[in-house]
Amino acid sequence: VRIAVLVSTNNSLMFSIDRISPAIDLAIEKVKHSGNLRTIRIKANYHGVTCDATQPPLAAFNFYMNDEVDIFFGPVCEYALAPVSRYSFYWNIPVISPGGMAHDFQDKTEFGSLTRVGITFNGLSDSLLSIFRYYNWRKVYVLYNSNGLDTITFRFCFFTVSALAFQLTKENISYHFHILEKGGLNIKEVLLKGISTGIAGKLFTFGAWQSYIFRD
Repeated sequence: VRIAVLVSTNNSLMFSIDRISPAIDLAIEKVKHSGNLRTIRIKANYHGVTCDATQPPLAAFNFYMNDEVDIFFGPVCEYALAPVSRYSFYWNIPVISPGGMAHDFQDKTEFGSLTRVGITFNGLSDSLLSIFRYYNWRKVYVLYNSNGLDTITFRFCFFTVSALAFQLTKENISYHFHILEKGGLNIKEVLLKGISTGIAGKLFTFGAWQSYIFRD
């Protein structure tokens, strides 16, 4: 079994080669010594990739053309994972990733070979919608930092609110997003200029996500 591991070399990220390779190597050794797969040889090949739609699929293509892969681990970044998963679907090669948290990856007609093993933003959106339905909140104002929590994945907060927007649209709940950037308006100014009496109400936060929601 040939595992092609496509992850970043940037150790400031949660998932990088240096961070995950010891765990993968230990898992392979454990399987070998278990005796359950005595006739099967498992090997992991690590390849550093960037967070974009060009270099990662080229790396995956090289593994495929050289007949060096049976399964892909990663990429983690959404922008890299999307093209790799699309190609792998036609190559009939499975992809396993802790990434792919954006709601788009639930479409199995496009990402049929992808298995996501981490959390997804759909779950967060469903939880928030349950609260909105319970209190009958019909107007939502979301403040977020587009670059927040980038050590988990690039544009983490952007994908969070994108999933929320998708669900709010389905529920016919009106919403407005405001991006908090360095040097821009502070929260007090946003309250006065952006919200004011238009969307008056209480502050609802999910602080771990560096986002704020004002409801009607």
